[in-house]
Amino acid sequence: MVEAGLVPTASAEQKNDLCSRPDVLSFASAPFTGEIRISGGIRIRLLVSSDAADTAFTVKLSEEFAGGKAIEIRDDISTLSLRNGAAKRLAYKQNEQTEIVFDLPPIDWQLQPGSRLRLDISSSNFPAFNAHPNKAGLWSTIADPVIARQTLHQGAMAIPIVPSRPANPPAE
Repeated sequence: MVEAGLVPTASAEQKNDLCSRPDVLSFASAPFTGEIRISGGIRIRLLVSSDAADTAFTVKLSEEFAGGKAIEIRDDISTLSLRNGAAKRLAYKQNEQTEIVFDLPPIDWQLQPGSRLRLDISSSNFPAFNAHPNKAGLWSTIADPVIARQTLHQGAMAIPIVPSRPANPPAE
């Protein structure tokens, strides 16, 4: 059961496969020298295009520790036809640049010294999300999926960083 306002995450240990798959773009920060705390919602904006009539884009933010182990913090998926919270399907002209905004649910996460943030961008994050057939329409009724060629033109990420609390607060 999920409490109101909380979203379950597919948090799991990830492989350290930074940029090792041709269908995943990975970006990583420099290692942090101290503890960093993320507290709040995370917004990721991507300017993308696709040769498909409709397709999905996924984002996955992880903490990658100094030893290489990575733990997922948040992930999300959006299609071109239902981008940016659209209630009804939107038209998409193939190969046209369009912006997709991912508003990830709030989280309180403490990044450890020596670790770094990693953002993976792809069109698939199976099994967390079903594979998109890269055709317009209701996914479950499409029998013959096609390969889509995606382009990331630019992107930005806003992360709410707050000062870490001291380990032992001063006595009053």
